[in-house]
Amino acid sequence: MALVFLCLAIFSYRSLEAQEKTIYCGSDAYLQHQQSVDPNLDRTLNEVAVQTRLATSTVELRSRDTIVIPVIFHIIYQNELDNLSLALIESQLEALNQDFLGLDPSRDMQQYPQIATPYIKFIFAPYDPNGKPSTGIIRKKTDQSSFTRRGDAIKFDETGGSDAWPRTDYLNIWVGVMEGGYLGYAQFPGGGKAATDGIVINTRYFGRRSGTSLGRTAVHEVGHWLNLQHIWGRGCQEDDGVADTPNAEYPGYGCPQERETCGNRDMIGNLMDLSDDNCMNLFTQGQVDRMRAQFAPGGFRESLLYSIGIHPKEEECNGCEGNPPPEVTCPAPQNLSFFIQNGYFKASWEGMAENYVFQLKLPFMNQWIELSRSGKDIAGYLSGFTAFEARVRSVCGSEKSDWAFFQTSSSDRKSSSPTGSTFTVRPNPVGDIAQIEWMPIDFHYIRGETTLREIGKHTYLSLYNTNGVRVYHQACQDEQSASVNVQGWSAGLYFVLLTDEQGYPIHRAKLMVH
Repeated sequence: MALVFLCLAIFSYRSLEAQEKTIYCGSDAYLQHQQSVDPNLDRTLNEVAVQTRLATSTVELRSRDTIVIPVIFHIIYQNELDNLSLALIESQLEALNQDFLGLDPSRDMQQYPQIATPYIKFIFAPYDPNGKPSTGIIRKKTDQSSFTRRGDAIKFDETGGSDAWPRTDYLNIWVGVMEGGYLGYAQFPGGGKAATDGIVINTRYFGRRSGTSLGRTAVHEVGHWLNLQHIWGRGCQEDDGVADTPNAEYPGYGCPQERETCGNRDMIGNLMDLSDDNCMNLFTQGQVDRMRAQFAPGGFRESLLYSIGIHPKEEECNGCEGNPPPEVTCPAPQNLSFFIQNGYFKASWEGMAENYVFQLKLPFMNQWIELSRSGKDIAGYLSGFTAFEARVRSVCGSEKSDWAFFQTSSSDRKSSSPTGSTFTVRPNPVGDIAQIEWMPIDFHYIRGETTLREIGKHTYLSLYNTNGVRVYHQACQDEQSASVNVQGWSAGLYFVLLTDEQGYPIHRAKLMVH
């Protein structure tokens, strides 16, 4: 979120005192207003809280099955400059999926082992409430120059906005010019009427625009829509209801990476803090459990699993007979299994396809490392790596299935380098020349049939910043060391990665530049 703005979206039982900032998103004030006009909301909110507590106590909640939510974007504009382009709307959808599918390469799973992926995917609603094909976008020209949260004018046709689609089947995202510099606001589960359910985003902070406006205002508000609170409170005694987010005394404006307030390092990168967009990138397992609880049996958002926006009923499909839901002819792999111990991993799956694509990704890399497979298992060695992601999909001729993601956690998170291999970076921290040295090793991996391959003669050294951008790259050939001049680099944390010529990881380390 932008540097000079803050968001005050907290539940009614958290105190709302006079705030030092005057520009914010109004979720908390919005909830309090809704409660003031409808006292019955307290009972509904309590029911949601009880269901959430019960659901988060079950292990079934931690399924990696992807939840798909159809989105309807209501673009409300007075002038053509605010009639946002399709490319910008698509960029917002990409931003949502990046964070809710855990695709941001800069997530530091070493620093925060409780990082988790919600596995929630957002798509343009392919069908409207009547079962007819839809683009997932409604554009409405209005005579209103701006909107406020009071009265929800942006959410109704008769007040210059756009009527909501049923909350049981869609996520409504309204986009319009907001008064007072509001970032936006969300309606919590059970926090209002069906006709107002969804989130509102200020046109100015919608989509990916710049380094501090990367579409995470909407990510943050969807978090509230899925029952998340801020990770900070007014003082260290207030809590967000999630055990694995450390208490913080106040929001993380800007990007104060090393800040400590409540006897622990604040989780500035959490998407429910108020840091800059380019500083936030993670949810915790507790937050993921809380969000996915909304889709558990009896959960407030459970009906979205059976949305007519994705699967229209036949009797409601007037006019869409020529556009039926596509038949799944290339199903994704199932019954995924992943084992890792002492750096050795083995992945297996089941499926009907003749070919598959298996990929690995380290958390600070932009790209996936791809291996095409004809069998249904693969194994290898991840030297020194304890945090990574793995996925596989079916290939059926020219068709490809959706990705299926492995559960890559392990009881053995202390994978180590092979005996005799070393990788050193010194001095560390460094201000001028970093000397990086390694020993050649035998890097073993298996592709169906067992094969061995020597790594170490043709290696590549890369350095990445915390945004996953590669800032240095060198082909090392027969070398076993490299000198990297970091003078002029921005101070902060960098990731050092040594790979073979095909991109397979051999070693990694962290480097601090001052």
